[in-house]
Amino acid sequence: MRLFLLTTVIMMICSVASAEWLSLNSMLSDGNAPAPNLNQGAQVPARRVGEAAPHTPVQPPARPTNAFSQDASRQETGVLKNRLQAPDTATALRLSALSQMAERIQNRRRQESLAAMPRGSDAFPSGSQVRRNPLTLREIQYAATAWNYFRAATNAETGMVRSTLKFPSTTMWDQGGYLLALVAAQRLGLISRPEAIVRARKVINSLGEIGLVNGQFPNKAYNTETLQMTDYANRPVAAGIGYSALDIMRLVSGMVALENAYPEVRRFSQSVRQQWPLDTLVSEGRFWSTTSVGRAANTPLQEGRIGYEQYAGRVGLSIGMATELSASYGPILKWQVHDGVPLPGDIRGAKTHGVDAVTTSEPFLLEAIEFGWRPDLRQVALGAYVAQVNRFVNTGQLTALSEDHIAGPPYFAYDGILVGDRPFESVTPVRKVVNDKRRISTKAAFGWWALVPNDYGELLLEAVSVLQTPDGWNAGLFEIDNSPNEIVTLNTNAVVLEALHYKALGPIVQDF
Repeated sequence: MRLFLLTTVIMMICSVASAEWLSLNSMLSDGNAPAPNLNQGAQVPARRVGEAAPHTPVQPPARPTNAFSQDASRQETGVLKNRLQAPDTATALRLSALSQMAERIQNRRRQESLAAMPRGSDAFPSGSQVRRNPLTLREIQYAATAWNYFRAATNAETGMVRSTLKFPSTTMWDQGGYLLALVAAQRLGLISRPEAIVRARKVINSLGEIGLVNGQFPNKAYNTETLQMTDYANRPVAAGIGYSALDIMRLVSGMVALENAYPEVRRFSQSVRQQWPLDTLVSEGRFWSTTSVGRAANTPLQEGRIGYEQYAGRVGLSIGMATELSASYGPILKWQVHDGVPLPGDIRGAKTHGVDAVTTSEPFLLEAIEFGWRPDLRQVALGAYVAQVNRFVNTGQLTALSEDHIAGPPYFAYDGILVGDRPFESVTPVRKVVNDKRRISTKAAFGWWALVPNDYGELLLEAVSVLQTPDGWNAGLFEIDNSPNEIVTLNTNAVVLEALHYKALGPIVQDF
């Protein structure tokens, strides 16, 4: 009976989605969506190209019952995967919810109203379409779970937050995520304004005290307890290991959100970031970084491929930097058709830039939930989103791809919509293929759910709802067996809070 119900749900959803996909595919071929054009572009190489993954092995956290989770008793992690054991009460409830979801899809189809899958660009949010709805009790619980990470991982003295729960190291990318999560948590009522300001002052003070690479920019990694510059294994390195322009720009996004939300700390925050000559991160419209290790030591490296560079460029524009070119998707965008669907990619690959570019959800989600939609972002994000929905339609595999740490080898991987010219491949930072580690990402599930409200987003949220722990959200589910990726990270929990803020209040980098 259980297998029958699961099969019926998949057939119902895929039947609706397939019909609607024909409409979308027709629209794309008729020229109402961008045709493949190597002269258009979106750029960004994967962060930390060619370097070791930004972490060391950590002990996966236990998964005790979470008081905030309505689904805490559920021991299975599958949503559309069959299990052989007899269904328990929680499983039966989940199957019932999926059946009801399928019934709603059928009803909407009969009424010719909003369908569960996107009809095309008309169903994708425009720049002026922002869903602002109060959070439900369940969603408030989800937000509380995410904020629990920051309660557990913040150093009381320095105010800095660990990138992973049990390892006292962090990056500027992750501290930017913390500042955005802090604003979201306060606006959503999880903490008071006075607590938010105390936390903000403490971390800004630490940012003003940290050592800088060449006396100019924050290092790629720091010890959260001592504020020493370190390598990714948290070993002290007196001169640092280089700086990442993309990491710094994510930190800037968090600082701008903080300055908009709390005028009390605005001047303090601005005085700290004005110590960094940010304009010199950009040359000929592109971002440049450095490393102090390997063959490229002390050599400027152009940093950024599809999505990531545009996100950093959008942050730069918000503070008056000359980042129009890096914010643009025009010059470097390519489209590659897979299963009848055009996938967005980067014309710069291994032959020209030493490593294949990865198209994944995260940078599109971050820009939209932080700054809102703009036309070229919307066009490329639509391609990335529809590609993932189409994979689900064709295979029954829920798809929400991003980048994240892994609880075990290889410890970090990018789950690509496109890697170079290869669709749906998962790779390490040095581009070793690890498709057995591909995941349904918690943060990608929340991001797409918040940005594109439909039943596919609800399915994604249902799938990852089992991943709550007392100290935050686990990073995702492995596609191969639906087992949890039992690692709790700052980045995952920050994006969860940002997504919930977007659902309730809209883009977070704004002055309320």
